Order: sequence, then structure tokens, then C-alpha cells
Amino acid sequence: MAALVRWDPWEELATFERQMERLFRDAFGSLERLAPVLPARPREWTPACDVLTRGEDLVVRFELPGVDPEE
Repeated sequence: MAALVRWDPWEELATFERQMERLFRDAFGSLERLAPVLPARPREWTPACDVLTRGEDLVVRFELPGVDPEE
């Protein structure tokens, strides 16, 4: 017998957002130990991004300084 499960269409996007936050925190969080040496900077940084759909695909584009868009 199959059970009905409530589906939240936004949960996948929320999960993706949490994973991206963790990715950036893991990648850039190690700079925190250098904070006394670095000039003052904002505590949080969020890259510019576009989110769009193409058919059934979700496309997410980020602008990351120093990263070639063709890579």
C-alpha cells in the first residue's frame, strides 16, 4: 500500500540553497583565520546570480571573480 506524502515544490530549491551556502562557506570560510591581517571587509559575501528555467531544467548562473565563464 502506497502512502501519500506531502510534496513541497520549494523544498528542492531550499535544499539547493543550503548546499550552495555550505559550499561557499567551506571554500571561503577558511579566510576567517586571517581576519586580523586582512583589511576590513563585509562579514558576508553573496555572488551575483541568475536563476531561470529552460524547459524542465533549472539553470543557475553565478558571477565569481577570477573564474572564467567558459570553464
